[in-house]
Amino acid sequence: MNRTQIIRWLLEKLLGSFVISAIVIWGPVLGMNLSGYGIGTVYTIITGVSLMVSVVVFLLVPADFKLREKLNTLLGRDSAENSD
Repeated sequence: MNRTQIIRWLLEKLLGSFVISAIVIWGPVLGMNLSGYGIGTVYTIITGVSLMVSVVVFLLVPADFKLREKLNTLLGRDSAENSD
């Protein structure tokens, strides 16, 4: 996994768990009583929230365009010299 994939995975897990926890804790205040719903409805809500979080994280974290490698190629540098 490259750096971008790790950041996306970590942000998705953290943000997803935060949003789901917020729904469980503050849901009754907003009129969303999860204990009154059926298991299918709760599963659908959690799945929908997870999907929305995945889309948000995909939009927030930019793709890795390999800019360092492209610049090194343009400048004529060897990529082995610049490995971090």
